[in-house]
Amino acid sequence: MKKKKCETTGKEIVTICCSCKKARLEDNSWAARGTEYDLTSLGFDVSHGICDDCGKRLYPGIFQKVMKKLETNLVLTSLKALYN
Repeated sequence: MKKKKCETTGKEIVTICCSCKKARLEDNSWAARGTEYDLTSLGFDVSHGICDDCGKRLYPGIFQKVMKKLETNLVLTSLKALYN
């Protein structure tokens, strides 16, 4: 699972999809991992996001545009870092 530390509690944060409850992995893919209760009982703080499958299903058209814009911004940021 992809984890970050919470600044206030010090616990690791795991992002789960607010629709299907999949957890985000280290490589930014999503995998079924159980419920929010399972993760919090294991000592994680939980953050909510939306996985690609649910984004496409719940927000057709809009989700693809947002993802494309994010990918473009990541490429531009990488190029700027490379040449600066």
